[in-house]
Amino acid sequence: MSETLQVCAVFENAQPEKREVDGLMEAFEAYSLEKGVILTLDVADNVMSN
Repeated sequence: MSETLQVCAVFENAQPEKREVDGLMEAFEAYSLEKGVILTLDVADNVMSN
């Protein structure tokens, strides 16, 4: 596995956003990953983190 994909239909408020980001970060740690994507219907943004 080289990256993770988190899917969320609507990113309306802070609570789903936090849940999706937390899920992505858990996968990074569990599988030693460095790249991931959160796919949504309503938001387009790029976030970089170290």
